[in-house]
Amino acid sequence: MPVRVMKARFSYAKPQDISKLEDVFGRNLSFDQPYSSLFFQREALTYPMLQQDYQEGPDHSHPFRDFFEDEDPSDQLLFTLKQSIVQYLPEGEVTIDKLANSLHISRRTLQRRLSDRETNFLQVLQEVRSRVALRYLADDRLGITEIAFLLGYADQGSFSSAFKSWHGVSPRDFRRK
Repeated sequence: MPVRVMKARFSYAKPQDISKLEDVFGRNLSFDQPYSSLFFQREALTYPMLQQDYQEGPDHSHPFRDFFEDEDPSDQLLFTLKQSIVQYLPEGEVTIDKLANSLHISRRTLQRRLSDRETNFLQVLQEVRSRVALRYLADDRLGITEIAFLLGYADQGSFSSAFKSWHGVSPRDFRRK
Protein backbone atom coordinates (compact mmCIF):
# COMPACT_ATOMS: atom_id res chain seq x y z
CA MET A 1 0.00 0.00 0.00
CA PRO A 2 1.58 3.35 -0.99
CA VAL A 3 2.39 5.73 1.84
CA ARG A 4 2.10 9.46 1.18
CA VAL A 5 5.03 11.49 2.49
CA MET A 6 3.83 14.61 4.31
CA LYS A 7 7.27 16.20 4.68
CA ALA A 8 10.83 15.21 3.72
CA ARG A 9 14.06 16.55 5.23
CA PHE A 10 17.47 15.86 3.73
CA SER A 11 20.90 16.20 5.34
CA TYR A 12 22.51 17.38 2.11
CA ALA A 13 22.42 20.69 0.21
CA LYS A 14 19.53 21.44 -2.12
CA PRO A 15 20.29 20.07 -5.61
CA GLN A 16 19.77 22.37 -8.60
CA ASP A 17 16.98 20.17 -9.95
CA ILE A 18 14.60 18.88 -7.29
CA SER A 19 11.84 17.80 -9.66
CA LYS A 20 12.52 14.08 -9.19
CA LEU A 21 12.60 14.49 -5.41
CA GLU A 22 9.28 16.31 -5.64
CA ASP A 23 7.88 13.49 -7.78
CA VAL A 24 8.77 10.96 -5.08
CA PHE A 25 8.32 12.95 -1.85
CA GLY A 26 5.99 15.83 -2.74
CA ARG A 27 6.68 19.55 -2.47
CA ASN A 28 7.28 19.91 1.28
CA LEU A 29 11.08 19.42 1.16
CA SER A 30 13.83 20.80 3.42
CA PHE A 31 17.58 20.58 2.83
CA ASP A 32 20.75 21.10 4.93
CA GLN A 33 19.02 19.48 7.90
CA PRO A 34 20.94 17.80 10.77
CA TYR A 35 19.65 14.41 9.55
CA SER A 36 17.43 13.01 6.81
CA SER A 37 13.87 12.09 7.73
CA LEU A 38 10.43 11.44 6.27
CA PHE A 39 7.11 12.33 7.89
CA PHE A 40 3.91 10.35 7.30
CA GLN A 41 0.34 10.40 8.57
CA ARG A 42 -0.09 8.36 11.75
CA GLU A 43 -2.28 5.78 9.96
CA ALA A 44 0.76 4.72 7.90
CA LEU A 45 2.07 3.00 11.04
CA THR A 46 -0.69 0.41 10.65
CA TYR A 47 0.38 -0.59 7.12
CA PRO A 48 2.39 -3.81 6.63
CA MET A 49 6.14 -3.18 6.47
CA LEU A 50 8.15 -4.09 3.35
CA GLN A 51 11.23 -5.90 4.59
CA GLN A 52 14.31 -7.44 3.08
CA ASP A 53 14.84 -10.93 4.46
CA TYR A 54 18.37 -11.00 5.83
CA GLN A 55 19.66 -14.04 7.64
CA GLU A 56 21.71 -13.52 10.73
CA GLY A 57 24.53 -15.92 11.29
CA PRO A 58 24.70 -18.21 14.30
CA ASP A 59 26.86 -15.63 16.08
CA HIS A 60 24.06 -13.04 15.61
CA SER A 61 26.34 -11.00 13.40
CA HIS A 62 25.34 -7.78 11.74
CA PRO A 63 22.52 -8.33 9.20
CA PHE A 64 24.67 -6.86 6.41
CA ARG A 65 27.54 -9.27 7.05
CA ASP A 66 26.73 -11.36 3.96
CA PHE A 67 27.30 -8.35 1.69
CA PHE A 68 30.99 -8.86 2.40
CA GLU A 69 31.24 -12.60 2.99
CA ASP A 70 34.24 -12.91 0.65
CA GLU A 71 36.21 -10.32 2.63
CA ASP A 72 39.19 -11.20 4.78
CA PRO A 73 37.57 -11.39 8.24
CA SER A 74 40.88 -10.52 9.88
CA ASP A 75 40.75 -7.01 8.37
CA GLN A 76 38.39 -5.60 10.96
CA LEU A 77 38.87 -1.99 9.82
CA LEU A 78 37.62 -2.59 6.28
CA PHE A 79 34.82 -4.85 7.44
CA THR A 80 33.60 -2.32 10.03
CA LEU A 81 34.01 0.58 7.59
CA LYS A 82 31.89 -1.21 4.98
CA GLN A 83 29.20 -2.05 7.54
CA SER A 84 29.12 1.58 8.62
CA ILE A 85 28.85 2.77 5.02
CA VAL A 86 25.85 0.47 4.46
CA GLN A 87 24.16 1.94 7.53
CA TYR A 88 24.82 5.56 6.49
CA LEU A 89 23.91 5.22 2.78
CA PRO A 90 20.18 5.96 3.12
CA GLU A 91 20.98 9.23 4.92
CA GLY A 92 22.37 10.73 1.73
CA GLU A 93 25.87 12.09 1.70
CA VAL A 94 28.36 9.63 3.20
CA THR A 95 31.58 11.45 4.07
CA ILE A 96 34.96 10.29 5.24
CA ASP A 97 34.62 12.57 8.27
CA LYS A 98 31.31 10.98 9.28
CA LEU A 99 32.76 7.46 8.91
CA ALA A 100 36.03 8.26 10.69
CA ASN A 101 34.01 9.69 13.55
CA SER A 102 31.85 6.54 13.72
CA LEU A 103 35.05 4.46 13.91
CA HIS A 104 36.45 6.76 16.63
CA ILE A 105 39.53 7.66 14.60
CA SER A 106 40.64 10.83 12.86
CA ARG A 107 40.07 11.43 9.17
CA ARG A 108 43.83 11.35 8.56
CA THR A 109 44.22 8.02 10.40
CA LEU A 110 41.45 6.48 8.32
CA GLN A 111 43.03 7.79 5.11
CA ARG A 112 46.44 6.41 6.14
CA ARG A 113 45.04 2.99 7.08
CA LEU A 114 43.18 2.75 3.77
CA SER A 115 46.31 3.82 1.91
CA ASP A 116 48.23 1.05 3.72
CA ARG A 117 45.69 -1.34 2.15
CA GLU A 118 46.25 0.27 -1.28
CA THR A 119 42.76 1.76 -1.42
CA ASN A 120 40.98 4.98 -0.50
CA PHE A 121 37.63 6.06 0.89
CA LEU A 122 36.02 6.71 -2.49
CA GLN A 123 37.01 3.24 -3.78
CA VAL A 124 35.57 1.56 -0.69
CA LEU A 125 32.37 3.64 -0.90
CA GLN A 126 31.88 2.75 -4.57
CA GLU A 127 32.54 -0.95 -3.89
CA VAL A 128 29.93 -0.97 -1.13
CA ARG A 129 27.39 0.86 -3.27
CA SER A 130 28.01 -1.56 -6.13
CA ARG A 131 27.52 -4.66 -3.98
CA VAL A 132 24.48 -3.32 -2.18
CA ALA A 133 22.96 -2.22 -5.50
CA LEU A 134 23.23 -5.79 -6.81
CA ARG A 135 21.46 -7.09 -3.70
CA TYR A 136 18.69 -4.50 -3.93
CA LEU A 137 18.19 -5.08 -7.66
CA ALA A 138 17.55 -8.76 -6.91
CA ASP A 139 14.48 -7.67 -4.92
CA ASP A 140 11.73 -6.86 -7.44
CA ARG A 141 9.75 -5.09 -4.72
CA LEU A 142 12.25 -2.22 -4.78
CA GLY A 143 12.01 0.30 -7.60
CA ILE A 144 15.11 1.77 -9.26
CA THR A 145 14.38 5.22 -7.80
CA GLU A 146 13.97 3.75 -4.32
CA ILE A 147 17.27 1.89 -4.68
CA ALA A 148 18.97 5.11 -5.76
CA PHE A 149 17.81 6.85 -2.57
CA LEU A 150 18.72 3.85 -0.39
CA LEU A 151 22.25 4.05 -1.81
CA GLY A 152 22.51 7.75 -0.99
CA TYR A 153 22.03 9.17 -4.48
CA ALA A 154 19.98 12.34 -4.92
CA ASP A 155 18.36 11.02 -8.07
CA GLN A 156 17.92 7.93 -10.22
CA GLY A 157 20.07 9.31 -13.06
CA SER A 158 23.18 9.57 -10.87
CA PHE A 159 22.68 6.02 -9.63
CA SER A 160 22.09 4.68 -13.15
CA SER A 161 25.28 6.34 -14.43
CA ALA A 162 27.32 4.95 -11.54
CA PHE A 163 25.84 1.47 -11.92
CA LYS A 164 26.58 1.44 -15.65
CA SER A 165 30.20 2.43 -14.95
CA TRP A 166 30.51 -0.50 -12.50
CA HIS A 167 28.69 -3.22 -14.43
CA GLY A 168 28.50 -2.05 -18.06
CA VAL A 169 24.68 -2.01 -18.16
CA SER A 170 21.93 0.14 -16.67
CA PRO A 171 20.18 -1.06 -13.50
CA ARG A 172 17.00 -1.66 -15.52
CA ASP A 173 18.84 -3.80 -18.10
CA PHE A 174 20.68 -5.67 -15.32
CA ARG A 175 17.38 -6.48 -13.64
CA ARG A 176 15.92 -7.82 -16.91
CA LYS A 177 18.73 -10.38 -17.27
